[in-house]
Amino acid sequence: MDSVILEFNKLTVSKKKRSKTQVKVTQLHIPGPIRVSIDPNILKINNKFTLSNEGDCYEVNNVLTYINLHKDNAQFKDIKKLFAKSNMFVKSVKKVHNPYLQKAFELKRNMQYGNKQPRRLFHGTKEKYVDNICTYNFDWRLGGTEKGHRHGKGVNFSQSAHFATFFCDKKRRRVIILADVLIDEVRPGNINTLVPPRGSDTTSGKNGMIFVKFYDNEFYPKYVIHFDMIYLKK
Repeated sequence: MDSVILEFNKLTVSKKKRSKTQVKVTQLHIPGPIRVSIDPNILKINNKFTLSNEGDCYEVNNVLTYINLHKDNAQFKDIKKLFAKSNMFVKSVKKVHNPYLQKAFELKRNMQYGNKQPRRLFHGTKEKYVDNICTYNFDWRLGGTEKGHRHGKGVNFSQSAHFATFFCDKKRRRVIILADVLIDEVRPGNINTLVPPRGSDTTSGKNGMIFVKFYDNEFYPKYVIHFDMIYLKK
């Protein structure tokens, strides 16, 4: 993310020195104009990142921050294109900033996947689970607790946003996660698959619609997308 330039006409810095009997205030006046370069990931006021060239930001906890992308942002436009031929209307896109999960993902990639580029896949879920996923990551141990595990007992991802909606809340406004997923060798999986077959890291169905991951840090929840389902009148 690029830095932000602030320009002031003047700047006053105050310093308080306390003693048992009095408080002494020393002020330093600096004439302007003054230009200051600031990393928007550092400046925080009232639990928010107030400066970002991507969008408004909100800190959820000490590891997770959401960046609500502006609609004219290139990332927002690229994601919206993924839904162009669906009955899903994108309302908002939040970029996930979690340096701990991101570092773990990059380490796993460098150690086991080399130069393999991650795939961008969808994960349907319920609204109540989103913050937990973006804080601690997807938990493959819970695979199939909501909708079954036809292709393996791990975390399900899909290349189809429409297919992923079957795992979402059953209401008009829904949420879906777009994740970076590390995939190299894929083998067929079934309801009894606990780990991927030897020589593979991922299982899938016959049509290649679903990919199942079984190990930690092989995925990173990158965007949280809120959308409306559009129902055509008969």
